Amino acid sequence: MGKVLFMVGAILLVVALVTGLALLFAFPTLLVWNYLFTSQVTLVLFGAAKLTFWKAFWLNFIAGTLFKGSSVSTSK
Repeated sequence: MGKVLFMVGAILLVVALVTGLALLFAFPTLLVWNYLFTSQVTLVLFGAAKLTFWKAFWLNFIAGTLFKGSSVSTSK
C-alpha cells in the first residue's frame, strides 16, 4: 500500500510541476505577442488581436506539440 501511495504522489507531483511550468511559460508568450504583434501597423495590416493569458497558454501547448524535437539514438 505504501508503494502505491508513493507512486500516486510522484505522478501528481510531476503533473503539478509540468502544469506550473506551462503556466509560467505562458507569460513571456503573452508579453511578446502583445508587445510585438499588436502595434497599430500590424493591427491594420493583419488584424492581429491581443492575446489573453489562456490563449497564450494554449498557443504554447500547440507549438510545443507541433514543433517539439525528437531524436532517435542508435548507439552501438
